[in-house]
Amino acid sequence: RVHGATSRTSESMDEGASGQFDVLKNIDDKGLDDDNKTKEDTKSEKALADKLFGIDYRKDVRPVRNTSSAIYVKLKIYIIQIVKLEEKDQILTANYWLEMHWNDEFLVWDPKKYGNLEKIKVSASKIWLPDITLYNQAAPDNIMIENRLASTAIVKSNGSVELWPMPLITKSNCPITVQYFPFDKQRCELRFSSWAYDSSEVKVIRYGDKNGLDTSYYTPSSEWFVNAIHSFIHKQHRNNREIICYAINLSRRSVFITFNLIVPCGMLTAVIIACQYLPCNYALTKVKIIVSLFMAMAIFLMLLSQVLPGSSTIPLLCLYYASNITLILVATLFNVIVLNITNLTLPVPEWVSVFIFYYLARVTFYVPKSNPKPPRNTTKPSLSVKLNETLYDNNDVKGSFGMNATSAMFKSRKRLFLLQNMMDEILSQLERANAKRNRKRDRMHCAMEWREVGVIVDRFLLVLFTIIAGVLTAILFARFPSEVLFQDQSKELS
Repeated sequence: RVHGATSRTSESMDEGASGQFDVLKNIDDKGLDDDNKTKEDTKSEKALADKLFGIDYRKDVRPVRNTSSAIYVKLKIYIIQIVKLEEKDQILTANYWLEMHWNDEFLVWDPKKYGNLEKIKVSASKIWLPDITLYNQAAPDNIMIENRLASTAIVKSNGSVELWPMPLITKSNCPITVQYFPFDKQRCELRFSSWAYDSSEVKVIRYGDKNGLDTSYYTPSSEWFVNAIHSFIHKQHRNNREIICYAINLSRRSVFITFNLIVPCGMLTAVIIACQYLPCNYALTKVKIIVSLFMAMAIFLMLLSQVLPGSSTIPLLCLYYASNITLILVATLFNVIVLNITNLTLPVPEWVSVFIFYYLARVTFYVPKSNPKPPRNTTKPSLSVKLNETLYDNNDVKGSFGMNATSAMFKSRKRLFLLQNMMDEILSQLERANAKRNRKRDRMHCAMEWREVGVIVDRFLLVLFTIIAGVLTAILFARFPSEVLFQDQSKELS
């Protein structure tokens, strides 16, 4: 029994080993078949390449058998990113892929003769390429030509050729409209067509479902918001050409410009208004502050002029800056006037008093202080009259007492005359002192009136500049397009 079991076990092991050997043999046979097939495909592809690109193929001649026939070149563009829009030079830098399809009548074969090869990949430098050029380019097109030659072409058995999408970064001309900067909208175009052939020889058409456009790979720009991209065909009847135009509608992301140019200008204007609230005896300090603000505003205007291109249309933001600079100049002029009138001691003219204290004070809701003009002391003492009366009384005494009192009366009269001269001198000095005191009091009163005039003028300038600044800001934002001011820029190309 043991011998029989041993023999059965050895037989089963032999069968298992033979089965594994068969599996390995099948795998080796399959691998050999695949290698053979690959070698055959390689041979077929080499043979096909030798046949297609022999000495009879000319890549510098249009691949048509009938020279009167046109080659239809299908274009498709993949928008990748809006790299930069240089307003100063009016140049759009864009990153995109360009895909082209056409039919080459000399690159046709029977797949059955070449191992059922339906298509092959070859270098684009070996075949005829359409000279599709960016018409509104702002830089030499060498990069576009180099990328086109370095690309790969997929050639199918029916003669259809697909040029693998070429990654391009090109610079094109884009006219800039700066009137509504920084809430502006721009429209740039990419124009493609054949450079050397007209429409009867090479005709460009759009390829794909979306008129030759694909935005699925688009990367948003930090400065520009793409509203829409559409394509259309522009026909030039003079040259018998058809140009495919891809129009890109852009809106600026204005947050950066707003917080760096508009907000500082508004803050400087607010400082100008706040300066008018200072007391009028600080007019010199106000002039110094306003001159500093003028220099700051001029620097911001210079920065703005470096960004924008030269144009016959003046941007609204530049007008806003110019208006604020004019406001600064007017504020400086009025503060110099206030500085001068607060130091005057002359009487306030009647018309100035009526206009300032009656009309302007009411407009600014200012109540003038009651400061009536002090009364002038014009009363003169009459001591000389009393002395004369005393002299007349002495004459009466002389008549009563006789000549004995003559010498004594003369002496007394002489003293009285001396006393009268002394009193006249004292009175004249008192009159001069009184007149001086009255003049000083008048000057002080006039100075107080002029100072109050300066306070009312300052109050009026505060109200006036506040109204002007508010109106200018309202006009500025009212002139900007509302669709850009309130545009939802969270969803792009939706």
